[in-house]
Amino acid sequence: MILYKYASIGATRQIIESGRIGFTRAGFFNDPFDRPHVPSPPTADPISGIFEDIHATVKSHLWEERTAILSLTRSFSNALMWAHYAEGHTGAVIEINVEHAGFTDIEKNMIPAQFGTVVYSRHRSNGPFVSSFDEGVVVGATHQFVLSHYEKWQRLFLTKPLEWAYEEEVRVAKCLGGLEPHGNPTNESGNCTVIDLGNRPLHCFEFPREAITRVFVGARTSGTEVAALEEEFGGLTIVRAALDDERFEIRFQGIQ
Repeated sequence: MILYKYASIGATRQIIESGRIGFTRAGFFNDPFDRPHVPSPPTADPISGIFEDIHATVKSHLWEERTAILSLTRSFSNALMWAHYAEGHTGAVIEINVEHAGFTDIEKNMIPAQFGTVVYSRHRSNGPFVSSFDEGVVVGATHQFVLSHYEKWQRLFLTKPLEWAYEEEVRVAKCLGGLEPHGNPTNESGNCTVIDLGNRPLHCFEFPREAITRVFVGARTSGTEVAALEEEFGGLTIVRAALDDERFEIRFQGIQ
């Protein structure tokens, strides 16, 4: 299963060199609708309803605080994505074999890539969950994928406004429970380094560098940057992008 990550040239170089890639808590995404929202179950009386609302709010906070998400996509040629997430076509797109990277492992990913397709909708699902959730999970401390809770994962982490559909996003979610940024950097989800970006933490989980199969460099990426990538990572296939002369499309060297 091949997916793609849009990034700046600097971030691309760091990902390749370190063999680590950044997962971000949903509360730090640019769309506030990305924050997980746990619905309150129906109650028989108003007092019980108040307590259920408080309980749901606490659960929502814990899921957001202890879950980090890697945003990937199915396309390497989306002009809007190149403009928005690859620094105006000066960055790159990293091609990742997500199976080799460990992002399909159901024991280490709360939401593995094969279950991480984002759903786009005009309407929010605010009613109570329909699924019975026969198997229990610990809020904010579930590292493995629990299939019976898939409805919950979709509604908390995999549903976005319809306007975002152009991204064709696929997410991988990992649990942050048990990580100690200044102590133990490893939990059941993997080995993690936390980088302080000033306005937010970035949880960089380790993955095999060999899982990176190609790197596409933007139409505006400088020749110096491309040459540096080719020199530093000689064994990696670097594909150059160019703007089509006749259509509003991106062409890639050697790719029809």
